[in-house]
Amino acid sequence: ISNDSKYDRVQRGEATFTKEEALGNALFFDLADEPNAGEYAKIPTGECAHCHIPPHFTNQLFFNN
Repeated sequence: ISNDSKYDRVQRGEATFTKEEALGNALFFDLADEPNAGEYAKIPTGECAHCHIPPHFTNQLFFNN
């Protein structure tokens, strides 16, 4: 069980991502697709968050990948 990861601390406003971590977050959550993507507008989308849904990063289903 994780409840004090860097992601958790950032979500609670107790920490901030480094530039590299922020890029990873943007890839994971497809921030390039957002209307105000800003600096992330030209990055590829990772399509991760479609299945890995916060806060547990699962959709509680099983898939044959």
